[in-house]
Amino acid sequence: MFGKLNQIVKENTTKDVFLTAGIAENSLEAAVNEASGVMVDVLKQQIEAGKAKDVLTFFRSKKNGREAIIMLMVKKYENRLSKYYGLGSIEANTLSNSIIPTTMDKFIAIIAEDKKDGNSIFPLLNWLSGNTVNFENFFIRTNQFKLA
Repeated sequence: MFGKLNQIVKENTTKDVFLTAGIAENSLEAAVNEASGVMVDVLKQQIEAGKAKDVLTFFRSKKNGREAIIMLMVKKYENRLSKYYGLGSIEANTLSNSIIPTTMDKFIAIIAEDKKDGNSIFPLLNWLSGNTVNFENFFIRTNQFKLA
């Protein structure tokens, strides 16, 4: 999953976007990895905080239902760009807003299209949890309890 995100970031940004923002050329790969890592970190944090249903909704809802989690990602990446790459707040914000929302929109589209085992959202949720929970069974059981 990290590889897919990383690939999407690379496909949707140019070297010039990073250089213009102030990222040194020898740090480009690290900045791309940082963007992918931030997106994964925020999704994992949501799972660990017991908000798996929110993450499921994030991947299944319309664009306007995704804003809160995407803004967490943008802010976290912005902070890392400032802290580790020495970018000013304006440059970090501009770069973060140009990468994160577009990347997540494309990643969500890929997850929606990828119909392995019926729906690839559950393998993603399982991966984010470190494969400690089978979320497909979890959500099926949760729905059964609601019906009873």
